[in-house]
Amino acid sequence: MTVMKKEASRIEKIRAALRKLGPSTTGAIARATGITEKEVGGLIRDARKKAYPGTRFRKAGKTREGCINMSWLYELSDEPDAVVSPVRFQPSRRKAIKHPGMTRQESEDKKRRAALLRQIKPFRDPFTEAFYGRAAA
Repeated sequence: MTVMKKEASRIEKIRAALRKLGPSTTGAIARATGITEKEVGGLIRDARKKAYPGTRFRKAGKTREGCINMSWLYELSDEPDAVVSPVRFQPSRRKAIKHPGMTRQESEDKKRRAALLRQIKPFRDPFTEAFYGRAAA
């Protein structure tokens, strides 16, 4: 695959930084190479999509520094990406959480089940339907 000369040199800088630092975030790589964090993220993303020659950029996991600021850790390896558990709802100062400790999938399932239960009307009077027609939904 053909790689532009300027882009290839920046990718090699990123690879050298990852060899030196080990698994790192785009911010740490940017500080080590002198390339902006946005460009580092873009170069890694492009290199992962286009499969540039050389060792692959692998997602090694996520940082656990705080509730909100979780970043991907990248490393050089030919192994598959690390599996990361789904993100849980985090406390917000502006909005109260309805279901703390639930994943988004669990919360969506709970909403879907509640909507299905609202559709069931077990105590409908058959005589009312017979005389006045079907009840309005």
